[in-house]
Amino acid sequence: MQTSTSATDFTLSSGSPRFSTPQLQALASEHGSLKSWQHAFATDGPQAAAKVAGDFAVGFNTPTGGVYLAIDRFAIRSLCYRIVDGQMRFAARADDLADASTDIDPQAIFDYLYFHAIPSPRTIFKGIHRLPPGHYALFENGQLLVKPYWTPQFNEQGGRSFDALRAEFRQLLRDSVTTELAGHKPACFLSGGTDSSTIAGMAREVTGMAPASYSIGFEAEGYDEMAYARLAAKHFGTDHHEYYVTPADLVASIPDVAAYYDQPFGNSSAVPAFYCARMAKQDGHD
Repeated sequence: MQTSTSATDFTLSSGSPRFSTPQLQALASEHGSLKSWQHAFATDGPQAAAKVAGDFAVGFNTPTGGVYLAIDRFAIRSLCYRIVDGQMRFAARADDLADASTDIDPQAIFDYLYFHAIPSPRTIFKGIHRLPPGHYALFENGQLLVKPYWTPQFNEQGGRSFDALRAEFRQLLRDSVTTELAGHKPACFLSGGTDSSTIAGMAREVTGMAPASYSIGFEAEGYDEMAYARLAAKHFGTDHHEYYVTPADLVASIPDVAAYYDQPFGNSSAVPAFYCARMAKQDGHD
């Protein structure tokens, strides 16, 4: 993540944005992605994000004194904002924008109890909003505009065979994995299910190397899927790593897992994902 602050300005640029032109990509490599974002905005205005791929969150002051925010198409990153005394404040986390006077949003509590999460644009804090996937926000002259720069299009494609569609999907998946692994040691989480096993196999195929795979097990009947992960690891020849989460681990991890999230999150995958990520980080993976 790249961030910079000053008494009069605040900028945020995180993730791995891929810009549409070689010039902007070269500028990002030499001077950081924020400089490329500012050049893209000067050319394309608020729709600049529509020409950027990858995961990203960005916020900066515009030449006219406004504020521009944008988040990637799937909100892999996070970007929150609030308006205080006619000024926009923004940060990656909602709790970074809250203060002692900030109230809890009752609707957010209902959302959490119903969904086990708080869908954007709402956050747990009243008056603090999370930018939804594929959206930008422009705050100028006291006016806030939040709009999608991208929406998915679902077009029925008749007349194509299953084999042709399968080949196209496989190539798209291969291209995506190749792009994401560029410059990184291949590694993946592996549950043994269809999604993670496919990624593990594709990582092996596109790199010609044994990717590191990380799996979490539970010593509880009906919950442990390690056998499936081991089958996938053996089939694809991964450098496999395992960890069994114990009740003591669960208790010990509560402060760290809670601190990672900026609001309540009720998905049971949070704890195994934490231990999986910790194993990978200890082995030198980003």
